[in-house]
Amino acid sequence: MSWYVDQVCSNAPAHALFERIKVQRRPHVEVPRNFTDYEVIVDKEKLPQGITLVEY
Repeated sequence: MSWYVDQVCSNAPAHALFERIKVQRRPHVEVPRNFTDYEVIVDKEKLPQGITLVEY
């Protein structure tokens, strides 16, 4: 996943974009040992103008 910004100087500060990403341990995992032991949640609603979220 990456952010694509239409302009060099965006209207969205970096912290506003990173606050949209939440990482939490999956409920059934007691001791995380792998990336798959976590769930990554991204708030994709109402992105600032000029910002595109690209998932791959």
